[in-house]
Amino acid sequence: MQFIKLLAMLILSFTIVACEDNNDGKSSGVNNNTPGQLPNDDIDGTPDDDMNKPNEEHGGNDEGGNDEGGNDEGGNYESGNDEGGNDEGGNDEGGNDEGGNDNVNVAAAEISLHVKEIAENSISFELTSANAEEVRWLCTIQTTAVLTGEDVMLEGTVADANTTTIIEATELIAGATYEIYGAAKNSKGDITLASTLVVKTTNGYVGDATYCFVDNITASVDIMQTNGLRNDYVSFYDDVKGHTLFIDFYSPLGGEYLPAGTYPLGDGSSMTSDQQYTYILLAGQQDFIRITEGSATVAVVSSATGAIIHSITANYTMTTGDTIALQFTGTIKPRI
Repeated sequence: MQFIKLLAMLILSFTIVACEDNNDGKSSGVNNNTPGQLPNDDIDGTPDDDMNKPNEEHGGNDEGGNDEGGNDEGGNYESGNDEGGNDEGGNDEGGNDEGGNDNVNVAAAEISLHVKEIAENSISFELTSANAEEVRWLCTIQTTAVLTGEDVMLEGTVADANTTTIIEATELIAGATYEIYGAAKNSKGDITLASTLVVKTTNGYVGDATYCFVDNITASVDIMQTNGLRNDYVSFYDDVKGHTLFIDFYSPLGGEYLPAGTYPLGDGSSMTSDQQYTYILLAGQQDFIRITEGSATVAVVSSATGAIIHSITANYTMTTGDTIALQFTGTIKPRI
């Protein structure tokens, strides 16, 4: 009987120990942690060893850090200098090689000029250009100065680019020699200058004049002051035939010599040509032949370089009944 009681006490002791072991909170599925405590944490809040492995298993530097999401895949290799940096989006693709100027060849602009028609007061010409961003042309009375491409682009008139167009220069002087320039600029700003056209407009009306001073004429002027007026005494020499025409121009003081205007044959008053000293000396002759009637007209133009050019036309009747026609355009230099 005592043996049975002793056996019952032992069984009861093992049952109590088993219940205590099952209720310690670590072997059961019940969360016995305090509020705010992570599962499997110690009471002091320090994670267990199994949870403290960010680098190897839980997205640390190996997978989500430098290897996959860091410098290797999401850093310098994929999103950095190799793909999004200097190699693909930097200097190689978007920099100097494709979008810059180092290896880009730009064709030179092309331009040419050809005369179409010549009239008394106009010249028409054909202008053709290619590879051009900007095209300009300039018509100026001939001087000794030579214009550059930069001069034409600065002072010239805009023309249609990369096509052929007919252009007319108007309001020109009859019997005058003009230079026509053309220039074209490409996308880099380089300028191409066309071969210059040198064209003389047709002569104005000279009729059936006995003596025509139109071609091969050299002019000079003596500048004086007479009776309170400017007195510009001009001689026109025919270099081929040897005749010389003298015209005595009078104008107000204070201006440049040979001002623009019409000078009828007169007595030497302002804006007239003095009949007493307006005459012709024929080649091989010693006596002057005087003028009975007529007038001279002076026009003053400025070239593209600023040179002053005089254009003078005149029609006179001599005492002999013969006639004189003058058409001169050029520089009239004061005689020293």
